[in-house]
Amino acid sequence: MLNILVVDDERENRMALSELISRQGHLVNDAEDGIQALDRCMHYHYDLILCDIKMPRMDGLTFFENLNAFFKQMGTTPPSIVFMTAYGRLEDAVGLMRKGALHFLSKPVRKKELLATFDEVQKLLWKSGKTSASISNTDDLIYSSRVFSEVVEMVDRVAESSASVLFVGESGTGKELLAKRLHQKSGRSKNPFIAFHSGAVPESLAESELFGYERGAFTGADQAKAGLLETANLGTFFIDELSSMPASIQSKLLRVVQERVITRLGSVQSQKIDVRWVSATNVSLEEMTGLHGFREDLLFRLKVIIIDVPPLRQHLEDVRSLMNYYNQYFSRRENKSELKIGEEIYARLERYDWPGNIRELRNVIERAHALSQNGEFTESLLPSHLIQLSNHQELRFQMGTSLEQVENTLFKETLRWCGGDKARAASVLGVTPRTIYRWLEKSESL
Repeated sequence: MLNILVVDDERENRMALSELISRQGHLVNDAEDGIQALDRCMHYHYDLILCDIKMPRMDGLTFFENLNAFFKQMGTTPPSIVFMTAYGRLEDAVGLMRKGALHFLSKPVRKKELLATFDEVQKLLWKSGKTSASISNTDDLIYSSRVFSEVVEMVDRVAESSASVLFVGESGTGKELLAKRLHQKSGRSKNPFIAFHSGAVPESLAESELFGYERGAFTGADQAKAGLLETANLGTFFIDELSSMPASIQSKLLRVVQERVITRLGSVQSQKIDVRWVSATNVSLEEMTGLHGFREDLLFRLKVIIIDVPPLRQHLEDVRSLMNYYNQYFSRRENKSELKIGEEIYARLERYDWPGNIRELRNVIERAHALSQNGEFTESLLPSHLIQLSNHQELRFQMGTSLEQVENTLFKETLRWCGGDKARAASVLGVTPRTIYRWLEKSESL
């Protein structure tokens, strides 16, 4: 599995390439110009970069120069880079390859050429003794969809601000990973990121966990202990399951947010703290202040910027990349070969609604690794409710339904049935991928 970055200012090209790469079992991310690509490369490892030449803000050539300078300063080898352009000239190709580029491809890029490039990069990595797309933990954001890309871009945009941020989304959608990215992208990245999971700490212990205590403050307090808030000073303090925070703690936390001071239990001395407040909730804000009785004045201060995190069913085109990611992760954790996943398994899981979101998908892949005996991901390894998932979908229309309504429903449901894969949906409908993209742009403008 390779980790690949696609850099192109044309969204259609980025999405088409990303989907092709994902279908080949590789991890993929994208950037719209050289500036965004350079930022990606400074924070993440890539094995291959597919880069357009003519782009606004920073073109491909300038990006290439800056990329080489960055890796030279770091004392490491830059990733392989392949340039793509509709304005290719032989002298440009020769010049770029002399500077270290792997290849120079003319647009539209052909699938055969791309697959050959992937093979070449994998051989280069093997010869150099490196592994591709190294995964040491599951704290990475894996996505290629436009829906989730917009969320990540929003996170990056507000990272340098000191405003409090509230992530709102269902359980298992990646809210804590986004909070960590916010911290990593901020000026506080070298200082602590401290997470407090409100629903996991008993109310009787929450105060001492948050504020710390002095020796003798209560029975069993044999020595002083700094609380989580004190530990997070100059960094980011992340509150998960915000709606589960006990009412008695909410009033004390409000004082900290307002006055930026804390007092340990058993002490009369207050001390100043400076933290970035980031929170997450899986219930609506209306429910928080209604059924959950959450303090409106505290919520007001913690929701200066609200970021909605979409459920997985709204970006099903990321399912394949996530499956490949967790397949590799669990194979390395268990010291086994990766499972062979057939197209039928991919298609089935790309049609599922995923009520448990990314966490549920992770469990499905882990279950398959635990039960597999022949190294293949067969249907029998799926949970029963996924085995029963129908392979077919039928659409019915009443007489009198307009052609426009029929077309919209047909396009929408075919995309859903194909798990968001636009190329596969186009094949099913017998149209070109460009027709799918035109329909999407039209439907978004309505």
